[in-house]
Amino acid sequence: MASQMKMETVILMQTRNWNTAEHLARFLCSSARHRGGSAWAGWARPTLRIRLQGISRAGILTAQREIEAFALQRNISLSIVEKHTKATPIPNLACGIIPWGSLVKQRLTKALLLALPEEACVRVRARGNRNGGGFAGFTGRLDSVEAAGDVWLRAVAAKAANRVCRVTWPRD
Repeated sequence: MASQMKMETVILMQTRNWNTAEHLARFLCSSARHRGGSAWAGWARPTLRIRLQGISRAGILTAQREIEAFALQRNISLSIVEKHTKATPIPNLACGIIPWGSLVKQRLTKALLLALPEEACVRVRARGNRNGGGFAGFTGRLDSVEAAGDVWLRAVAAKAANRVCRVTWPRD
């Protein structure tokens, strides 16, 4: 009796607007987790790769239709390719090392910096207020794993610690 091989759905997404692609990927991952599955998204420039496991075919089709409607409403050119492959473990971004290219948007903490690989770049958007004050923004690049401590000290000095940041990756 042959055991059934676990499969995963991989969605490859391309668009000129990387911010929109990341937004859509976060939506797909959130939708997958809401449906009881697991998901991971990451860049392999210029393509955003989304891995989905444990979700019914109907659930995947529903999420794809929602993404297509979102893109159509905003006149966004979007290419989506879907393929099915043998399942491999989905990275857990909450613990351990964050794989290169992963989509990360969370609070900037020392633990986050220590989990990132070399060449990762953390960015905190500038925020202004009506009184002319505000936050100037922050960018820190991890040239080496040892640089995480230095980047953290710069982030604390710039008042970027615990603000929501986005991790970006250099282009290939």
